[in-house]
Order: sequence, then structure tokens, then C-alpha cells
Amino acid sequence: MSMHQGSKAGAGTRIAFIMMPSGNHEEYKGGRVESDFIYQDIICPALRRVLGDDVEIIREIDNRSPGAITRELIRHLAEADICVVDVTGLNPNVFLELGIRYALRRSTTILLRQSGTELPFDIKEYRCVDYSPLYTGPRKAIDDIAAMVAKALGGPRSDSLVFTVLPNLRVELPGVIGGEDGEDEERSPGVMPWAEYWRRLEVVVQRLRDVVNDGRFVPQAVLGISNGGLVYADLLGRHLFTSTPVLSLWADRHNKDGNFFDNSVNAGVVAGIESRVVATKPMKRARQANGQPVMKEPSEAPSSKLILLVDDIIASGTTLRQAIKYLEKRLPHWKVYFLPLFSRNEKYLDLIRDHIVWSAPVFRPALPDAEIAGLHAAERMALPYKKEIRSA
Repeated sequence: MSMHQGSKAGAGTRIAFIMMPSGNHEEYKGGRVESDFIYQDIICPALRRVLGDDVEIIREIDNRSPGAITRELIRHLAEADICVVDVTGLNPNVFLELGIRYALRRSTTILLRQSGTELPFDIKEYRCVDYSPLYTGPRKAIDDIAAMVAKALGGPRSDSLVFTVLPNLRVELPGVIGGEDGEDEERSPGVMPWAEYWRRLEVVVQRLRDVVNDGRFVPQAVLGISNGGLVYADLLGRHLFTSTPVLSLWADRHNKDGNFFDNSVNAGVVAGIESRVVATKPMKRARQANGQPVMKEPSEAPSSKLILLVDDIIASGTTLRQAIKYLEKRLPHWKVYFLPLFSRNEKYLDLIRDHIVWSAPVFRPALPDAEIAGLHAAERMALPYKKEIRSA
């Protein structure tokens, strides 16, 4: 079975499969019109808030004959990265499809119901987004669904009744989950494929590109935290910060005082950054008529001195907080912004809210928390260079 056979999705694009009533059997008071409204004006905007354009959304009722359970449907249930299931009206077909999904995938199944829908007892323990299609209900529903999607993508917790009861159950879908040959091993939950790593990096780069190219966000240095952070910093430098020093802070985790960053190596890095700023003015990007960025000297230097601190993974946040504290002590008049690539810690944003790069004034209005979480959320796995994404 090939991945997303028959789908138009490109490499790195996530597939979202939507199961919901058609409205032809009075599950919705507004019939098919209401079903289309919920899909087009609530579910799709919520998914795109988290995943941007990197998602192909497929609605089950648009792809089958009434009452039919087709091979294509089974394939979508097995292969979809996310399933959104509206159980409003307790439609039998929807519940049959939900059962198949529960049997095949441990997580990333999102339940919805219109307010007043009574859930069957066997799925009551699973969180279900309550929504109303009236008044301000759609806006709240979009927020709630986006938050659920971001959380589901970022954590290993089972949302399947089957896998909750049988936690050691293993399902192998060649090319999708598990497998014994080399190709499937690369796609298994154990190690992130390089293609997915590059896709996630490109999503972050695209978010930053305009404010960097327009000269609105010009750090005087991009600092990685130890090895993994330096890899990430180097890739950002190649994509965006071509005239900015890319350096690394050394986290000495064997320091007897428990202070990872107070060492002579980092003192030299900080001194080098200070001396460069004194000696040079930062360069500003401008656009030629052909759209290609070129470098030119700004009419005046930025009013604040910026450091972009980056790391590939944020777990408990201990190392990150020490790095920020060290830089603020050594460079008291500088602003330090932080940019992660991946995180499984659901509370990391609360730990670094004042320093996350998306809080910078150039990103106004500020990105919603759910969108930030979606940019960096990751499942429990190892990066392609065998570094595990841990939650703490």
C-alpha cells in the first residue's frame, strides 16, 4: 500500500481526513448546507491555522457513494495523519469509520460534536470539541479544534479506545507505520525521515522570510545551543541570515556548580559578538525588481541589539533558561529572542513567552498559541541524527 495513493499531496504534505454526516438524514438542522458550512468555515480554517498550506484536506462524504465503505475509504482511514470526526447526530456510518480508525491508528483522531449531542458511554472519556454553528460559535470552534490538532500532533498520548485498552498492540502498514524493510524502517515512528525534517525547517523559514528580507528583523548573531542548536543555526543562516555570524554556546553539563554556560568558551563568543557590533553596522536586505534579495547598508542602525538564540529541541526548558539568563547577564542591553524547531513539552511556551521569536513586535498581530504550538509540535521520536525529541 503506497502512502496516500491517489492523493495529490506532495512530499511532506500532511493528509487530514474528515468524517462527518452529509446532513441528508437530519443530523444537522440545516441539512447539507449546514454540513458544508461546518466543513468549509470551521474545520478547514482550524486545520490551516495549524498546518498552513502544508495539508491536503479530504472529506469522506465527497469521495464515496451513499452507504458504501470503499477500499479508498479504508486507505484514507489508515494513512491520514489527522482524522477529524464529527459525531453530531450519531450517524452509524461515522461511528463505523471511527471504529476502523481507532483500530488502525493510536493517535491524531479529533472528535467534534454540536452542543447537545450525547456521546455513547464508551467514548465519553475522550475529549470532544463542543461547538455551535451560530453567532460566535464558529470562531470559538476554530480556536478549540486548532488547539486539539496541535496537541495531538505534539504528543504520544493515545486517543484511540482500542490502543488505550491494548497499549502493546502493534499495527504495521507498509510505508505508513512499522514495517521490516529498509524503506519502512525510515518512516517508522522511531526516526524522523530527513524529508520531514526539511519540511518542518522550511515552514519556520517561510514564516520568517518576509521580516528578514525587509530588514525588520536583523539579529547581530544567530546562536545555537550546543551541537543540535548549531546544526539548526547553520541551516537558518544558509536560508535567511547569509551575512550574520552563526555561532554556538557550549552547554557544559558537567559543570560542578550546575551553571552550563559560564565558561571561557562562551565568554569568547560573547566578546566576539560585542566587538563585531562596535566595528560594523548591520546590513539590511532589499529586493531587486526580479524579487531577489540584495544587501545594502541601512540609513541607520537598528535601535536595539538582537540575538537570535536557537535550538533543535526544547524539552524541560532548563538548558534554554540558563542560556537566556547567561546572555542577559553578559549582554544586559541586548534583546534575546529564541526559536525552537521541535518540542513535545506542552508548557514550553509559558516558560519562554517573553523570549519566543514570534512575540517580537514585527509579528503583529501576535500568532495565536495554537499556531505557535503547531509550528513546533513533534511526536516522540529521534531526529535523523539520532537525537531523541523528549518532553522533559
